[in-house]
Amino acid sequence: MRIGMLGNDAFMHRIIAAIAAEDRHTLFHSRYWNVFEETVRDGSFQLLIYHCPIGNCPFGRRRCVQLSTALRIPSVLLYPAHTTVRREISEQTLFHLAEVPFYPIDFLNLIRLLSKRTAHLDAAARNGDSPPLPSLPPLSASSMLPTGSGPLIERDVELAPHLRYDRAAN
Repeated sequence: MRIGMLGNDAFMHRIIAAIAAEDRHTLFHSRYWNVFEETVRDGSFQLLIYHCPIGNCPFGRRRCVQLSTALRIPSVLLYPAHTTVRREISEQTLFHLAEVPFYPIDFLNLIRLLSKRTAHLDAAARNGDSPPLPSLPPLSASSMLPTGSGPLIERDVELAPHLRYDRAAN
Protein backbone atom coordinates (compact mmCIF):
# COMPACT_ATOMS: atom_id res chain seq x y z
CA MET A 1 0.00 0.00 0.00
CA ARG A 2 1.22 3.52 -0.74
CA ILE A 3 0.95 5.96 2.15
CA GLY A 4 1.31 9.74 1.93
CA MET A 5 2.35 11.71 5.00
CA LEU A 6 2.36 15.45 5.66
CA GLY A 7 4.31 16.74 8.64
CA ASN A 8 7.34 18.65 9.89
CA ASP A 9 8.55 16.28 12.60
CA ALA A 10 11.50 14.25 11.27
CA PHE A 11 11.46 11.86 14.23
CA MET A 12 7.73 11.13 13.72
CA HIS A 13 8.45 10.54 10.02
CA ARG A 14 11.10 7.94 10.92
CA ILE A 15 8.72 6.19 13.32
CA ILE A 16 5.89 6.08 10.75
CA ALA A 17 8.30 4.92 8.01
CA ALA A 18 9.53 2.06 10.24
CA ILE A 19 5.96 1.08 11.11
CA ALA A 20 4.87 1.16 7.46
CA ALA A 21 7.92 -0.87 6.40
CA GLU A 22 6.92 -3.62 8.84
CA ASP A 23 4.23 -4.70 6.34
CA ARG A 24 6.17 -3.49 3.27
CA HIS A 25 4.08 -0.36 2.74
CA THR A 26 5.78 2.55 1.00
CA LEU A 27 5.72 6.02 2.54
CA PHE A 28 5.90 9.35 0.73
CA HIS A 29 6.65 12.21 3.12
CA SER A 30 6.54 15.96 2.60
CA ARG A 31 6.64 18.86 4.98
CA TYR A 32 5.17 21.31 2.42
CA TRP A 33 1.43 21.37 1.73
CA ASN A 34 1.69 22.30 -1.97
CA VAL A 35 4.14 19.48 -2.73
CA PHE A 36 2.07 17.02 -0.70
CA GLU A 37 -1.23 17.99 -2.32
CA GLU A 38 0.18 17.82 -5.86
CA THR A 39 1.75 14.41 -5.24
CA VAL A 40 -1.41 13.03 -3.66
CA ARG A 41 -3.54 14.22 -6.59
CA ASP A 42 -1.07 12.73 -9.10
CA GLY A 43 -0.22 9.57 -7.16
CA SER A 44 -2.20 6.53 -6.16
CA PHE A 45 -2.18 6.63 -2.36
CA GLN A 46 -4.41 4.32 -0.35
CA LEU A 47 -3.86 6.12 2.96
CA LEU A 48 -2.97 9.65 4.01
CA ILE A 49 -1.40 10.66 7.32
CA TYR A 50 -1.47 14.25 8.53
CA HIS A 51 0.76 15.12 11.47
CA CYS A 52 -0.84 18.21 12.90
CA PRO A 53 1.86 20.70 13.90
CA ILE A 54 1.43 22.74 17.04
CA GLY A 55 0.66 26.36 16.23
CA ASN A 56 0.91 26.99 12.47
CA CYS A 57 -1.59 24.32 11.40
CA PRO A 58 -2.87 24.21 7.79
CA PHE A 59 -5.83 22.12 8.91
CA GLY A 60 -7.64 25.15 10.28
CA ARG A 61 -8.75 25.86 6.74
CA ARG A 62 -9.91 22.25 6.31
CA ARG A 63 -7.56 21.65 3.38
CA CYS A 64 -6.86 18.10 4.59
CA VAL A 65 -10.59 17.38 4.82
CA GLN A 66 -11.19 18.72 1.31
CA LEU A 67 -8.31 16.71 -0.17
CA SER A 68 -9.22 13.43 1.53
CA THR A 69 -12.94 13.66 0.81
CA ALA A 70 -12.46 14.76 -2.81
CA LEU A 71 -10.23 11.76 -3.49
CA ARG A 72 -12.05 9.42 -1.02
CA ILE A 73 -8.82 8.37 0.66
CA PRO A 74 -8.93 7.12 4.26
CA SER A 75 -6.80 9.39 6.43
CA VAL A 76 -5.21 9.52 9.86
CA LEU A 77 -4.81 12.78 11.75
CA LEU A 78 -2.00 12.67 14.31
CA TYR A 79 -2.44 15.36 16.90
CA PRO A 80 -0.94 16.17 20.32
CA ALA A 81 -2.88 14.55 23.15
CA HIS A 82 -3.44 17.83 24.99
CA THR A 83 -5.20 19.58 22.07
CA THR A 84 -8.74 19.50 20.77
CA VAL A 85 -9.54 18.46 17.22
CA ARG A 86 -11.81 20.68 15.19
CA ARG A 87 -15.36 19.35 14.91
CA GLU A 88 -15.45 19.29 11.10
CA ILE A 89 -12.47 16.93 11.13
CA SER A 90 -13.65 14.62 13.90
CA GLU A 91 -17.01 14.09 12.18
CA GLN A 92 -15.53 12.98 8.85
CA THR A 93 -15.97 9.26 8.15
CA LEU A 94 -12.72 9.08 6.18
CA PHE A 95 -10.68 10.46 9.09
CA HIS A 96 -9.27 8.51 11.95
CA LEU A 97 -7.87 10.42 14.91
CA ALA A 98 -4.69 9.30 16.63
CA GLU A 99 -3.22 11.00 19.67
CA VAL A 100 0.53 11.45 19.91
CA PRO A 101 2.22 9.69 21.67
CA PHE A 102 1.08 6.22 20.62
CA TYR A 103 2.52 2.73 20.71
CA PRO A 104 4.08 1.74 17.36
CA ILE A 105 2.45 -1.70 17.46
CA ASP A 106 -0.95 -0.08 17.91
CA PHE A 107 -0.30 2.25 14.99
CA LEU A 108 0.73 -0.74 12.85
CA ASN A 109 -2.56 -2.43 13.73
CA LEU A 110 -4.39 0.77 12.83
CA ILE A 111 -2.69 0.80 9.41
CA ARG A 112 -3.75 -2.81 8.94
CA LEU A 113 -7.35 -1.97 9.80
CA LEU A 114 -7.30 1.01 7.46
CA SER A 115 -5.86 -1.11 4.64
CA LYS A 116 -8.90 -3.37 5.04
CA ARG A 117 -11.12 -0.28 4.83
CA THR A 118 -9.27 0.75 1.66
CA ALA A 119 -9.91 -2.68 0.16
CA HIS A 120 -13.57 -2.22 1.15
CA LEU A 121 -13.67 1.14 -0.67
CA ASP A 122 -11.94 -0.27 -3.76
CA ALA A 123 -14.38 -3.18 -3.97
CA ALA A 124 -17.33 -0.82 -3.55
CA ALA A 125 -16.00 1.49 -6.30
CA ARG A 126 -15.68 -1.43 -8.70
CA ASN A 127 -19.31 -2.39 -7.98
CA GLY A 128 -20.50 1.20 -8.25
CA ASP A 129 -21.60 1.23 -4.60
CA SER A 130 -20.91 3.75 -1.89
CA PRO A 131 -21.48 1.84 1.37
CA PRO A 132 -20.75 3.47 4.70
CA LEU A 133 -17.33 2.83 6.15
CA PRO A 134 -17.10 0.91 9.39
CA SER A 135 -16.03 3.23 12.18
CA LEU A 136 -12.86 2.71 14.18
CA PRO A 137 -12.20 3.78 17.77
CA PRO A 138 -9.80 6.70 18.31
CA LEU A 139 -6.20 5.65 18.82
CA SER A 140 -4.38 6.75 21.94
CA ALA A 141 -1.46 5.27 23.81
CA SER A 142 -3.68 2.78 25.62
CA SER A 143 -6.92 2.58 23.65
CA MET A 144 -6.11 -0.05 21.01
CA LEU A 145 -5.38 -3.58 21.97
CA PRO A 146 -4.18 -5.77 19.10
CA THR A 147 -6.64 -8.49 18.18
CA GLY A 148 -5.76 -11.50 16.11
CA SER A 149 -2.25 -10.22 15.52
CA GLY A 150 -0.61 -13.46 16.59
CA PRO A 151 3.10 -13.41 17.31
CA LEU A 152 3.61 -9.79 16.18
CA ILE A 153 2.73 -8.52 19.65
CA GLU A 154 5.71 -10.42 21.02
CA ARG A 155 8.12 -8.87 18.54
CA ASP A 156 9.66 -5.45 18.65
CA VAL A 157 9.31 -2.72 16.03
CA GLU A 158 12.35 -1.01 14.54
CA LEU A 159 11.98 2.74 14.95
CA ALA A 160 15.29 3.61 13.30
CA PRO A 161 18.58 1.87 12.60
CA HIS A 162 19.82 0.49 15.92
CA LEU A 163 16.68 1.76 17.71
CA ARG A 164 13.98 -0.79 18.43
CA TYR A 165 10.78 -0.61 20.45
CA ASP A 166 10.22 -3.69 22.63
CA ARG A 167 6.52 -4.04 23.46
CA ALA A 168 7.22 -6.75 26.06
CA ALA A 169 9.55 -4.48 28.04
CA ASN A 170 6.84 -1.84 28.47
